[in-house]
Amino acid sequence: MICEETISVSRKRVIAVSGAGGFIGSHLSEWAEKEGDVVLVELGRELFDSGELSSSLEACETVVHLAGMNRGDDDEIYGTNVRLAEQLVEALTVEKLRPNVVYVSSIQRDSSNAYGRSKREAEKIFQEWAERVGASLSILIVPNVFGTGCRAFYNSVVATFCHQLSNGDEPKVFGDRELELLDVEILIQEIVGIIKNPPTGTDFFRITGMGRISTSELLQLLSSFQSDSFDEKVLLDLADPLYSALYRTFLSYAESK
Repeated sequence: MICEETISVSRKRVIAVSGAGGFIGSHLSEWAEKEGDVVLVELGRELFDSGELSSSLEACETVVHLAGMNRGDDDEIYGTNVRLAEQLVEALTVEKLRPNVVYVSSIQRDSSNAYGRSKREAEKIFQEWAERVGASLSILIVPNVFGTGCRAFYNSVVATFCHQLSNGDEPKVFGDRELELLDVEILIQEIVGIIKNPPTGTDFFRITGMGRISTSELLQLLSSFQSDSFDEKVLLDLADPLYSALYRTFLSYAESK
């Protein structure tokens, strides 16, 4: 006899997510909770380390790979990101699984630093697997992602500046450069769209940012949010979607104090 719980789960879309506890992963988890017909399987580091990854992937129709390292020693960054991709592909190969795989890469893939090189190599690992077994693979090349819950001094300079300003610190700009920024909620919409309508074969998606801004201009804008948002006589112009998203992000830090 099949229990009702088994029937209920069988009707749901099962998605495995590595890095589900991270910045982007937490937003994807929130989407899954609201969706109702989605079961999200977290692929934690302990599964990668223990070699028990395969059993967690058996019922999954989609795997979203977000886990990775972008700060630290160059050799460790490169080794960690490549190893995670290799372990995931090995687990899929052992069980002869062909889920729709979504890999979130970065515009830094074109750079020569350890993080960029590791992203390119991971793309290659997934692409070779997908072509070998005939699986659906989506590689998302994303710009600098920001939003609520973003980790200061790690995920984004937006988070770092918001954290410093909300704590009364004076942020400093070290090397002014142009940034292409993307709200995490838009990225989640892109990922969800692919989950629901995966491509045939391998496809690369270059996710365009909401706009470009220099680091110094970003700091100036966020600083104006700090001073103007608490002045009832000042009406902020938030018609620009990028400015509006940055303001929401700033408030999430200011209101947490």
